[in-house]
Amino acid sequence: MTVLQRAILLAVASSLLGSLGAAASKHITPVTGLATLLASQYLISALLLAPAYARHASFRFSAPLWVWHIVRGTSGLLCFVCFYASLQHIPLADSVLLRNAAPLWVPIIGLALGLQVERRSLLPIAIGLSGILLMMKPGQDGISGWHLIGSLAGFMFGIAMHATRELVQREPQPRVLMMYFLISLACALPWALWQWQPIPFSSLLWLLVIGLCLFGSLRLFTHAYSLVPAQQVSPIAYTSVLFAGLLDWWIWEHAPDGLSLTGMGLVIGSGALLAWKR
Repeated sequence: MTVLQRAILLAVASSLLGSLGAAASKHITPVTGLATLLASQYLISALLLAPAYARHASFRFSAPLWVWHIVRGTSGLLCFVCFYASLQHIPLADSVLLRNAAPLWVPIIGLALGLQVERRSLLPIAIGLSGILLMMKPGQDGISGWHLIGSLAGFMFGIAMHATRELVQREPQPRVLMMYFLISLACALPWALWQWQPIPFSSLLWLLVIGLCLFGSLRLFTHAYSLVPAQQVSPIAYTSVLFAGLLDWWIWEHAPDGLSLTGMGLVIGSGALLAWKR
């Protein structure tokens, strides 16, 4: 097996775990509440990462790095807040795709920060954004509000990706991940305690599954990125839409309509084109 084939398999496995975690969260959020779900997934991930982080344990950060860690943690948390909230109202495949449209937002965020955007990236970005607009189903009733919330998840994910790029150049990967988990947990835990309610034992098992899926998905995709250039594996992330669509059809019997399929095709195609041009 070549290095590229191994990276692709890791990326596909990451997408599968991410889609399974999303399906589990769609099922369990009405029982546990959003805050408990968020706090538990970050707590489980932090505990799993602790052994690797111990080898890089150091709290000597410069002020700019602390700022990027806080941006990474809060934007990642807000991404999941919007993602899990939208899951309760729109199909699983739609939510997963809108969150994974983050690469389309990254150049726009960079432009807002004063960075240069290559002209050849503008056409794929425009195509992808038009696909997102189609998925929001504009019509007589206006744009779907929950699709808009799902798009906001992708935008916040784009901010997190930009912050991660800044951090990984100067920080070990386990430390970047651990700070993300801890900062997000620090924000979600007070909310979870305020809304605390008894949780059935079966729901605790679901929360454990979601935490394991999040941690496994992040670790696998990070490893895939370490093996080959990012543009060779980043389009593979869109396989999560396929897995989410199958789960959506199997569990909730949701079949995407024509507008959704067209929008998905435009977003996936533009994401692949954007990665290829880079």
